[in-house]
Amino acid sequence: MHFSFQHPIVPSNHHYHFSNKGLWLGSCFAENIGSKIINYQIPAWLNPGGIVFNPILIFKQINFALGSNKNHNEYIFERDNLWFSYLYHGSVYDQNKQDLITKIEAINTSLLLAIKQSKYVVITWGNAWLYQLKSNQLDVANCHKQAQNLFSKRLVQPEEIVKEAMKTIGLMREINPDLHVIISISPVKYLRWGAFENNLGKSSLFLALDLLQKTIKDVSYFPSFEIMQDELRDYRFYNLDFAHPNEIAINYIWDKFKHWMYDEPTLNYLQDFDQLVLKINHKTLHPSSSPHQTFLSKLAKEIETFKLKYPQVSFDKIYKTV
Repeated sequence: MHFSFQHPIVPSNHHYHFSNKGLWLGSCFAENIGSKIINYQIPAWLNPGGIVFNPILIFKQINFALGSNKNHNEYIFERDNLWFSYLYHGSVYDQNKQDLITKIEAINTSLLLAIKQSKYVVITWGNAWLYQLKSNQLDVANCHKQAQNLFSKRLVQPEEIVKEAMKTIGLMREINPDLHVIISISPVKYLRWGAFENNLGKSSLFLALDLLQKTIKDVSYFPSFEIMQDELRDYRFYNLDFAHPNEIAINYIWDKFKHWMYDEPTLNYLQDFDQLVLKINHKTLHPSSSPHQTFLSKLAKEIETFKLKYPQVSFDKIYKTV
């Protein structure tokens, strides 16, 4: 007996090995799943320019990295003796304008390298609402806590999203012809705009996704939004803001994603990794007891076996993250 609708997931035509490099871009949900990838020491780049929720701005960041636009100055501004860029997250800032430009160029270098070397790119769209600077109609990825009367808000139409997506995917595939594109729509709710506005923005994304998959080949979709809405249809799976999935929900969607995304050797690796970390984290009330000493002896042997089986894993990083 099921008490929720089990959303069917279309099987992926691509299954990746844990040695394959990947790029993760987009909303905070991309951060949630992408950070798990990095924690498992699967090679990945995660939002080099910070979180971005609107697909148009995600594609603009990519285009900057690919060299189609080098005009940083139109996006850069000063606030409270700090320099920011309207194209990037608030974590990208500096006390000096030129130093900020240097940081942005490093971001672009990292993003370009990721596009060249990745087997896949996962792009998570958050919502289709977009802020613009009123003074010059510049699309912004982040308002950087400035007065809202400086900005206007518009709903990006599906055709505009598809146009930018096709152009950007085409440019990426010019330098990496085999790059597989995976789109996901974030289950995060943007309730500060209102429930109707949130749903309207999500609807534009779904219409764009449908058009994109009909227009360009080898673009896959992972239904994180539907899993959250259909299978975890209860506010106990959200944080206290009733907008962001909580840890239980993230882990549930991650379990679905990993079986959709990875090949059998990688699934075995993830399981071995989890079991070993669980044992490393084991706490005892009696550290000097003979049963615990036997446990430690067995654990040491298991660690050596794991190291031989997966020599790419850095145990220094494991001990730092557990």
